Amino acid sequence: MLETVFLGKELINPFILASAPPTKDKESIIKGFVAGWAGAVTKSVSESILVDKNPRIGHIKYAGKVIASQNYEMGSSHTLDYWADAVNEIKNEYPDRLLLISLFGGPKLDEWRDLAEYFSSTPADGYELNFSCPHADHEGKGSLIGQNPELCASLTRTVKETINDNKKIMIKLPYLSHPNEGFIASKCIDSGADAIAGINTIAGLSEIDINTFKPKLNTGSLTTLGGISGEIIRPFARASITNISKSIDYKKHQVSAMGGVNSKTESMVEYILLGATTLQVCTAVMNKGYNIIKDMEENLEEYLNELNVASLNNLVGKSLNNITTWDKLDSTRRISKIDLSKCVSCYSCMPYCNYDAIKNENDSVAVIDENCDGCGSCVSACKEEAIKLIEKS
Repeated sequence: MLETVFLGKELINPFILASAPPTKDKESIIKGFVAGWAGAVTKSVSESILVDKNPRIGHIKYAGKVIASQNYEMGSSHTLDYWADAVNEIKNEYPDRLLLISLFGGPKLDEWRDLAEYFSSTPADGYELNFSCPHADHEGKGSLIGQNPELCASLTRTVKETINDNKKIMIKLPYLSHPNEGFIASKCIDSGADAIAGINTIAGLSEIDINTFKPKLNTGSLTTLGGISGEIIRPFARASITNISKSIDYKKHQVSAMGGVNSKTESMVEYILLGATTLQVCTAVMNKGYNIIKDMEENLEEYLNELNVASLNNLVGKSLNNITTWDKLDSTRRISKIDLSKCVSCYSCMPYCNYDAIKNENDSVAVIDENCDGCGSCVSACKEEAIKLIEKS
């Protein structure tokens, strides 16, 4: 039911460990495979070892609950030799799992060519090209590349010309490429990429302690722009995945989605409906552990059973036709109407009306008058779903 084929490889489920701390070394990847993950992308590998700062990972909270994570962690701290040996050992033990090496270079073609050549004889299934890290600008890496269509195409072509035909290439794009992610994805596909992944974390700044004036996530009292991740970035990832899927043949050149994926059913299914074949996960694993895969599989299977859908693949791209440009939206005029059988007179809708159209007289059920413009704000805000839009007569 959850089986899928991605980059020509049969997978036991659509779940892949994203290039991040959960894939920082051989032991971590194996731990993930033991738990049941279908694939993994190694921590991003560079020609030089990257030494991270301490601390570098924090969390954004609201009412005591973590609502997002933030980091300025860089790529792998292990050598190329380490990863070559690790890939051999991992693939020897788990030949059925997808294993991609994340390459992390700057704007020079030779750097990417050398990295690709170095791992060409390993049994890795291919490479993910990291054009997306939002806090590697000091080295000209990451999202600085992902915002440059011609550079993305040149680097993709360089790696394609370097590798064996049996290895695949997946490009990882940043949200920072929006609104051009579809165009960049197409350029990469035309240059030899087999799949597109997105999005990486979104560049942001840590919270500031208003009493000490210092950033809450800091290294020696200083901070820097870092990547924001977790459920909070899902709306932005949905937009990017939609534009990518609409710009390429997503059935031939597949899409791998990430950005707030966790065990909640909607966090998984939405991306599938928008054209993704596989789902990459990082923050949920960091905060909940590798065994979150069990809940993810269970919830996704339950959803498919409820819909009486035999395979997850039957849902890929099902929502794309419902997403269009503003000029093609329906022009029918509508107004809001309260369903009196559902209204509980909580009046929580009133602050959301920008047209002074919702009235409350003598603690009666709220009434919507002729000032209503049909904007829909009250409909979305109503906790009881007691307001609906009807066609204006």
